[in-house]
Amino acid sequence: MNDKIKKKLESLPDKPGVYIMYDEKKNVIYVGKAKILKNRVRQYFHASQDYIKTIKLVEHIDDLDYFITDTEVEALILESNLIKRYRPYYNILLKDDKSYPYIMLTLNEEYPRLVFTRDRKVKGARYFGPFVSAYNARKTIEAINRFYPMKMCAKNVSFGHPVGRVCLNYHIGLCSGVCRGDIPAEEYSKNVNEAKSILSGNYRRLVKRLEEEMEKSAESLNFEAAANYRNLAQSVRGLFEKQKINAAGNDNHDIISAAAEGKYAAVQIFKVRSGNIVSANISDIIKRSDESAADITASFIKQYYTGAEIFIPSEIYINDEFEDMSLYEDMLSSLKGSKVAIKVPKKADKKKLCILAEKNARMHIQIRLGKDRYAAEHMKNALEEIAMLTGFEGSAHRIEVYDISHTGGSDGVGAMSVFVEGKLARNQARKFKIKYSPKGDDYAALSEVVFRRLERAKREIENEEENPRFLPLPDIIFLDGGINHINIVKKIVDEYNLGIVTAGLVKDRRHHLRALVNSNGEEFDVNTLNYSKRLLNEMSETVHKSAVGYHRKSRSKSMLLSNLTQIRGVGEKTAVALLDAFGSEEELKKADIDRLLTVKGLSTSTAQNIVEYFAEADANN
Repeated sequence: MNDKIKKKLESLPDKPGVYIMYDEKKNVIYVGKAKILKNRVRQYFHASQDYIKTIKLVEHIDDLDYFITDTEVEALILESNLIKRYRPYYNILLKDDKSYPYIMLTLNEEYPRLVFTRDRKVKGARYFGPFVSAYNARKTIEAINRFYPMKMCAKNVSFGHPVGRVCLNYHIGLCSGVCRGDIPAEEYSKNVNEAKSILSGNYRRLVKRLEEEMEKSAESLNFEAAANYRNLAQSVRGLFEKQKINAAGNDNHDIISAAAEGKYAAVQIFKVRSGNIVSANISDIIKRSDESAADITASFIKQYYTGAEIFIPSEIYINDEFEDMSLYEDMLSSLKGSKVAIKVPKKADKKKLCILAEKNARMHIQIRLGKDRYAAEHMKNALEEIAMLTGFEGSAHRIEVYDISHTGGSDGVGAMSVFVEGKLARNQARKFKIKYSPKGDDYAALSEVVFRRLERAKREIENEEENPRFLPLPDIIFLDGGINHINIVKKIVDEYNLGIVTAGLVKDRRHHLRALVNSNGEEFDVNTLNYSKRLLNEMSETVHKSAVGYHRKSRSKSMLLSNLTQIRGVGEKTAVALLDAFGSEEELKKADIDRLLTVKGLSTSTAQNIVEYFAEADANN
């Protein structure tokens, strides 16, 4: 515990609130709420801990902060919002569920409309879902608008203020034409209420109307229209009935069950409306350590029902009680505006649904674990295949891939991508500016990059550096090129006598990976490889994108430096200092004379020349 934390622990108040913990890089690593801040936060540092996650958390805390709230319920809501904002490493996190479709009713607008969305950020809107099928959700919006037409565009419309001409949707009966400005909001609200009712689970009368129109169209021999009504009816039924399970009674409630195994956790939620499950959604949970199913359920409830206009039922049923359950009930009641109860069911029907939800969550986890096992086995085979083809003895733990990029020999750069156990290690990638090789000589440039990389590693080993940037060493080096590239670079690699194998990745005329080439000159068509084709393609594409991206950035910087030296009073050193200070041309353009003068050595007259230069350039454009 450092001095900063000691001082803050002494000043903690006897009030409810939220605390935030930071690591040494000022990243938020944990957010928590407390009934009494002084007691709760001090427990982390003074109590004996046998909770693995807490022990690891405390090891990384460098600083902390806190917010005081009037009530513990306010603290719980603030905690949820801060978790969603910072996504701290040591909190249980509900994965972003934007992939699930919702139907949004824009009650925040004078004339609400139905919108298909995967987001839930519009304040004042009401969301229905999540649903399983995006197609059925879109078609249900169409079906509702066909009988209860509402505005379909995003125009800002007010009564008595016409906004342009009516659109095609009005003419085909899907919109009420509110842009004419002559429909009272009270009249329009009838259709809005119908839409609310249908999306809340009372969809059968909509299906009935669609089927009636289907029969009328068929009798009139308008089979195309009949087929369309049939498809719409199927979509509406599919949206609400695809996962329908009859539940006893005719009430509205949510069933929530969590499961966890290994690094995975999941929560299944059944939304029961009018006695039927109208939505069944599984959410993946990010867990860090040994959190229980009850902990996960509590975190899910806190994050799922706060921060968005999600319908909160009067009753939520769960498998196991969790700590501070009554506090969560108070929070949800506050958000809903009426009493909300969280219960562990005793009646057989609801108990069965909780058990079924848990089984679904466990099955979801088993599927993910199975995929992991398959992926791990496939990757093991891929790495073994690469080792066999390149002649490396043993398991290739670390593979490095190199590529060069330049424009006609100018602004040459090199890129090194790193794969550890077959997975891209982004934080270990390195980039090089070509300093010594002749322009346009790719063989020399690759040799230079690999030499500098190995030389830096050698120096780090000799100096026993604490934070080396070029260790550990690779097992295999792949070059973007064939046997000629390999032969030249291999001479350099072999001088270090490190047992590193050198190989090449050869592309065709379309710049697609064609073959792996080993140091003996043997070529292996990647399309014939059983396991490593995808991995080799990823390696080739990744390093190529890295090299090209770095080259573009370098070239852009080079061009800007060249342009800056055209300004009176700006030499090469001053241009470099300006670019270092502002980072880009856009930022430099925004700078006034006072900001420019913060650059060491820049005179007032030169700063004036820079401002005038960019002003004139903008005027000419």
